[in-house]
Amino acid sequence: MSVMLFALSGGAVRDLRGEMTQAELAKKAGVARATVIRIERGQSSSITIDTANRIAEALGVNVTDFVLFKTREQIDRERKQKRRGKG
Repeated sequence: MSVMLFALSGGAVRDLRGEMTQAELAKKAGVARATVIRIERGQSSSITIDTANRIAEALGVNVTDFVLFKTREQIDRERKQKRRGKG
């Protein structure tokens, strides 16, 4: 089953992978490097939810973080707030 995840744009993936290379992300997620490249270039109009979940897990985030266009800083800030009991 394919699902359109337009938020898996290059900007979101690039921001969230930080210093990790495309090849490292692909290996960690268990997807082809070409898949990561296509997503980052905005050339992948739809991907499977499984692929989205694999990439999110490899980046240490939830798929919803992609959908909501969250940056790494926003995600980290929310996690800190939850640990402090403010979320």
